[in-house]
Amino acid sequence: MPECVVQHFSCDQRYLYDICLAVPTSHVSDNLASENPGTLNHARWLTLANRLLHLYVSNVDPTYILLRLVSFIVNHYAPNCFFIKAHPKCTDGKKNLFHQIQLTSRLSREDREITEPVLQRNAFFAHPENLLLTMLTDECINTRQRAVEIAIKYRKHEVAKNSKVRTFINPSLNFQSENYVDMINWDDARIREPPLTVCMTVNEGIFRVTSRYLIVHVQQIARVLKIGILNVTKNTYMPSINL
Repeated sequence: MPECVVQHFSCDQRYLYDICLAVPTSHVSDNLASENPGTLNHARWLTLANRLLHLYVSNVDPTYILLRLVSFIVNHYAPNCFFIKAHPKCTDGKKNLFHQIQLTSRLSREDREITEPVLQRNAFFAHPENLLLTMLTDECINTRQRAVEIAIKYRKHEVAKNSKVRTFINPSLNFQSENYVDMINWDDARIREPPLTVCMTVNEGIFRVTSRYLIVHVQQIARVLKIGILNVTKNTYMPSINL
């Protein structure tokens, strides 16, 4: 993890980072062992992961369930968190999702049966509009050119149609894909041009996409969410609900 990213970690994120590095080595420093993992916050799953890892390193004989949870956190959950932290731009979202798919493929069959449906339900960044946005800023010129051709093709189709509110439907994920472009079946997808490029012109066959500078994952959002949850908890009566 780049140091420029680590230095902007919150206290909770830094604890998770340090303890995830320590767990595989079976050696936890005295300072880390005595550090408080933080208060459990149901709006921030990271705090639950911290407390589970703290329980694990404090337990001489952990149960199978605890071992399974720790393995998932260290090998899947935490790497995803930090990968997203290092790639916060809106054009990174598709690659972040693909990274999760890659890590999921390494899980046991039992854990994949739980994880894959969750990824499928939350596969918003796999929508063709979002995929095209990332393809337009890809390092490979062939990928960018393909995205331009697709966008131009469906731009012409949209002009001929009446303006209607578009229905956002998550496409089916291909969990065996070898790159983010092939996460979906383009032949079956309902493709429309990304809203961010609708008004853009074409320059030598490549869109002048500036969306790469739009940040969607920032620490400020997490902090605002935490403050909002604390205010709601203090000032609002929250009845317990049994689901």
